[in-house]
Amino acid sequence: MSDQAKSWSSLRLQLISLESQTESLLLELVTSSDTLKERAQDLFNKRSGMIHSLSCLLDPDYGGDTVKQYHVERHIEVLEKHKKEYEKMNVSLQMA
Repeated sequence: MSDQAKSWSSLRLQLISLESQTESLLLELVTSSDTLKERAQDLFNKRSGMIHSLSCLLDPDYGGDTVKQYHVERHIEVLEKHKKEYEKMNVSLQMA
């Protein structure tokens, strides 16, 4: 396995783990703890950075590998979905 393939696989596994952590954290946000809010922002920032790293690993000279491009786009979609859920929960908690 090439170094780039290992890097890709490693980054994807880490990103999937962060997505799972985010989903768990969103469930915990029923309590409006500042610590949880900081953790959520930290996870969003880490995920954004990893998505950027994955994007950089796409080889434009090779057509970017459509499967890898799909994965990057999917991670972006999931991140945006989680951010929207987070914002909705924050608004709901502030109104309660």
